[in-house]
Amino acid sequence: DVKCLATELSKVSLWRRTLAAEQPLAFLDHHLITGNSLVGSDITAVLSEDNGNETDGQLTLTQSFARARQETLGHVMDLMQDLLAIDNDELDDIKSMEELYDEIRDDPLFGRLFEIANVHTAEQFGLDVPEGVYEEMAGAVDDADEWDEIRERDWFRSAQATADEQNFFHWELEYPEVFFDEEGEKRDDAGFDGVVGNPPYIRIQNLPQDSLR
Repeated sequence: DVKCLATELSKVSLWRRTLAAEQPLAFLDHHLITGNSLVGSDITAVLSEDNGNETDGQLTLTQSFARARQETLGHVMDLMQDLLAIDNDELDDIKSMEELYDEIRDDPLFGRLFEIANVHTAEQFGLDVPEGVYEEMAGAVDDADEWDEIRERDWFRSAQATADEQNFFHWELEYPEVFFDEEGEKRDDAGFDGVVGNPPYIRIQNLPQDSLR
């Protein structure tokens, strides 16, 4: 895959510039990630609280899902803080970082947040989902058996296939440490300070005049 190869070459470039004698190559997997950075969903928008309203003292499904989201991200952030605290100087450090990062990416609840974000983004690619699917996922997010049943639905399978084809990239989930605090709450200063991108490699003379206005 050309995109994955570009990511690996970026790591090689950084390793060459930061190479130090008697030190292992730094762990970079949590910094350089492959995906279409223009196509994705913010999980906090998809799974937001239902305006903070309660019904007869009971949490609504949306509020329950927001709580599950926060608890999942809180757990992920505990692991991420452990990962970021490692010095990255010794070979054992690198192995520890690899193990922690694998644990983060393999976390079942964290994976379900990605799958929900995929469903939300796939709708922008023409996927029709039945009414009430987000509420259904809300009720099943912390139940493995119920979630496995949802995974068998045609619309869910189509969403995940589209995510693979289009390389969906959900910024909040790919870089949780940039968007969430140790409690799994959205940070006040969430996001990056700057973005660097390449311009399209096309001749401006070939663009329709309407697109240049």
